[in-house]
Amino acid sequence: MYPVLMEWLNVFARWIHVIAGIMWVGNSMLFNWLDRNLLSGDSLEPNKFGHTWLLHSGGFYRVEKYISSELPPVLHWFKWQSYTTWLTGFLLLVVVYYSDGGSFLIPANHSVLTPGQALALGLAVVFGGFFVYDLVWRAPFVKKHDLIFGALSIAVLFVGIYALHQVFTGRSAYLHVGAMLGTFMAGNVFFHIIPSQKQMTQAIAEGKGFDMDLSNRAKQRSIHNNYFTFPLIFTMISNHFGGLYGHEWNWLILIVLMVTSALVRHFLNIRFDFKHWRAGVGGTLAAAALVLMVILNPHGAGAQPAGVGEEGGAPVTFAEARAIIQQHCLSCHSKWPTDKVLSLATGGVHYDTPEEIVAMADRIYFRAVETKTMPFNNMGTITDEERETLGRWIKQGAKLE
Repeated sequence: MYPVLMEWLNVFARWIHVIAGIMWVGNSMLFNWLDRNLLSGDSLEPNKFGHTWLLHSGGFYRVEKYISSELPPVLHWFKWQSYTTWLTGFLLLVVVYYSDGGSFLIPANHSVLTPGQALALGLAVVFGGFFVYDLVWRAPFVKKHDLIFGALSIAVLFVGIYALHQVFTGRSAYLHVGAMLGTFMAGNVFFHIIPSQKQMTQAIAEGKGFDMDLSNRAKQRSIHNNYFTFPLIFTMISNHFGGLYGHEWNWLILIVLMVTSALVRHFLNIRFDFKHWRAGVGGTLAAAALVLMVILNPHGAGAQPAGVGEEGGAPVTFAEARAIIQQHCLSCHSKWPTDKVLSLATGGVHYDTPEEIVAMADRIYFRAVETKTMPFNNMGTITDEERETLGRWIKQGAKLE
């Protein structure tokens, strides 16, 4: 009953998380776009920032932005999407990584942390990271030196990413970096953007007028969220890419992708004032591709992955390869799995018959030999020698003999 319950919690939390995230990011991107496409305000309306026209769903929309001294009769707020995204995201962390006491957070059999310590560290990253970030950006002097403190904040973030990858598995480290960024964003909404807007509307209701300082405080955190968005989305989908989080330089790959996506976001933000923004996006992507090629394939094309024997090495029979797969893979990858929890996430990949094994030989090589991301968290305690044997069998043609 417990595995079934956890699977359904995973399904519904992930489903709601994605829906709410789409709504939150969509709203954020729309308002960011609007701010950069407002036409100049009418001289007869000095409190008007500007306006713009939109065409959608067969009709025209006119959007205007004001410094208003009066509250409109109906005012729409945007906050529940962010709260829902964060709550369901944290529930997913609990279901996937915390419900077993933290054992999936760390490499099996060779970790400097106990599962309990890893769980505490995970929570510290998610909540403590926001505390430090928020404490720094609350300081009054930061407003005068925002570029300097922005650079320092990024440097500290990168050091933290490196350190986390030294104790967590690549997969759990990627997800916790994303959870931390998501907490930054939701915390900005909960502790700054919404309170600033509440204070602003309250001041207007009391006849004190529009407070530009409150507006700027909300806008600063909103801009932070805008730049966090693309890196965060990558970490959300990163568990599908074992070749990245399973690489020995996984922390550097994550940093490169975060910098790349944030720079792309920046060029998209300034594209209305910077005519060479397309070259900026293209150059950023090209530079990132070149750096990633060097990291992922440092010895050049055609180099053998570490730990894999030459094709002419000692022959490996199918029986030898199958014995390794049966011992370490069939508990999950089978129509009749013995592991009722992890087997629910195998995507229907089974190794019950010789034909099924041969059909997935390339995938087995990539996940079990090259990136060593399977078995999941090495729960089956497969040895390096067994991985090398599997790799040799596949390099020799994955033959049924």
